Amino acid sequence: MLNINFWQKPISIRTRTLIPLSFTIESVNFDKIEEELDFKIKRKIVRAGKQTFYLFFPDFSQIKQNELNLIGTAKAIVIDLLSELPNPNYTELGNAEKIAVSELAKTLPFEKASVLSALVACDTIGYGPITLLLEDSSNLEEIEINSPNTPIYVYHSRYGRCQTNLKFNSEESFRLTINRFVLESERELSDSSPIIDVQVDRARVHAQLRPYALNGACATIRLSGRKEKNISSLISNQTTTFETLAYLWIALENRANIVISGPPASGKTTLLTSLLSMVPRYKRVITIEEDVNEFQFYSNVQNIVSLYGSKQKNQVNTKEQAINALRMRPDLLVIGEIRGEEARELFSGSNFGVPFLTTMHANEGGISVIKRLIVRPMSVETQSISSLDLAIQMGQGGIDHRTISEISEYSWLSRAEILGDGVQVGDDMVKISPIVQNSTLNPKPLRDSKILTLFARRNQIKIEQAFSELKKRSNFLAETCKNSRSTLEIAERLNSYGVL
Repeated sequence: MLNINFWQKPISIRTRTLIPLSFTIESVNFDKIEEELDFKIKRKIVRAGKQTFYLFFPDFSQIKQNELNLIGTAKAIVIDLLSELPNPNYTELGNAEKIAVSELAKTLPFEKASVLSALVACDTIGYGPITLLLEDSSNLEEIEINSPNTPIYVYHSRYGRCQTNLKFNSEESFRLTINRFVLESERELSDSSPIIDVQVDRARVHAQLRPYALNGACATIRLSGRKEKNISSLISNQTTTFETLAYLWIALENRANIVISGPPASGKTTLLTSLLSMVPRYKRVITIEEDVNEFQFYSNVQNIVSLYGSKQKNQVNTKEQAINALRMRPDLLVIGEIRGEEARELFSGSNFGVPFLTTMHANEGGISVIKRLIVRPMSVETQSISSLDLAIQMGQGGIDHRTISEISEYSWLSRAEILGDGVQVGDDMVKISPIVQNSTLNPKPLRDSKILTLFARRNQIKIEQAFSELKKRSNFLAETCKNSRSTLEIAERLNSYGVL
């Protein structure tokens, strides 16, 4: 069990010991209010010039010094009284708020005492400023702490990177808060362990101390959020169109091997999770993730096996889990991200007839994806790379700009998909067709699409009928998203769809 001093125990209540908050809410001037958020501690998303802020109110400039002293006293009393309660009562935020309100309301109006008591509760039972940010976890994707002495940043799903007016008071407060947050992982950020990377509930925490963090300390907390990720959300966020989704639906049905590429925070995992709602419920899907549970399965796929691949030494890693997964006869193998030797196993399995869906980091699509796959550290053999059918390139994350910017379709000489025209890849040749360009379905290469040609061949129909089916599915998806609210409802409708 870790020996972490949570409470900073006061000497005595009778001496009115003050324990200040571990963080500060600073005042920021702004030009325009973008959005107001209704929480007990109010907050607003605002603009100041070209910069976006995620601000909490009241800030400390609106709180008088005597009120800050009262907060410190209330915090000391809460810590003292809660430490005497039996488990699990002492860990409940509500109990901390009740004690703080009863103390603060002796001097302050009840409404103000109620607001300030929420700050006290967050800083005693919760995780200080992190708890305040977690209240909006459905919209916030990352919490970024660059140093203990500078404002905390967040990455908002709509507004992108925003500076907050929250700041830790000291490196000691930062360490205490992070260690409280990762307690269940049985890891501790300390001088003897200055770097940690752990999974906690729906968050991944990476934190560092000196000498590796030159500013003293830093941390990034990646949140998986609470919002359902489905094809409807892809449309509402303008990530893609119904026509493109219909094409990807047909590609998945044809057992295409798909890589989703893009820079960090471009929506790769969101797209992957959303596409899984198109997989029929009877398919056996095996997923592999490394250290972090980012996949959220809301669909009605019932035959799912989720595996964990560690990056820690002397533990089963993603590569070994990919080998193990291939022994479990999957209909679809899903790996959260490929970056090393697991890519070779993934492509090797695809040559045995196991289709895959995965993500990887790449700034460009097309031939760049292939080049990234065949060089170290992934080192996919050139004779295996020909199993790649599609690469979906995501646009750079930003304000309302997470889009499927490009979809490349690969046709290979070794698979008799082309006669000889193409780009040389080892001993093979590949033709790259830009099915989607600048986020728009491209009619010209679509006419010669190998995905639609294969669909027509498997269903014994003419290519013209395959195009009609693409349009029919596009309309069906539009109608489905209009009339279905949850991912489960959407998946049910997709499973009930009859081909042609």
